[in-house]
Amino acid sequence: VAKSLKLKNTKYVNPHGLAAKANRSTVADLGKLASYLLTFEVASRIVNQESYSCEVINGDSSRVVRWENTNLLLNDSRVYGIKTGNTYTAGPCLCSAFEMKSHRIIVTVLNSKSLNRRWSEVIRLAEWALSQIEAVSLIMTKDQIKSHKLSSLVRGTHIT
Repeated sequence: VAKSLKLKNTKYVNPHGLAAKANRSTVADLGKLASYLLTFEVASRIVNQESYSCEVINGDSSRVVRWENTNLLLNDSRVYGIKTGNTYTAGPCLCSAFEMKSHRIIVTVLNSKSLNRRWSEVIRLAEWALSQIEAVSLIMTKDQIKSHKLSSLVRGTHIT
């Protein structure tokens, strides 16, 4: 998957990303990977669940196993996943997806100052990203208005 998504700074030698010195990535590549993951409906549902239980059957015996999502931001209606982590190399990390004013924003932080700080860091970054999107949208709107006025003036129409 890393090759097909052109994640040039990513290499995984195991599926879980833990306990392998050769595993490496960047926040940019992790953001691309998260965006790709969310194109799959089942993956989107999984990363947005606070918990999951299932029955594990092994021969004649069975047991119920329950997993708890450690993403404390899932109680925020703007957040829909994605992954928490804490490794020696990456430190406390978090990749979160936000739906904010009809924009989807993915924020990844690595090596946060603390396990608890990562929650506020991704929220602040998502809100900053939204402000930048809105600023660019405003600039584009002004440019479109200027372009429309100019083309109308060229045709002899006056717009106030």
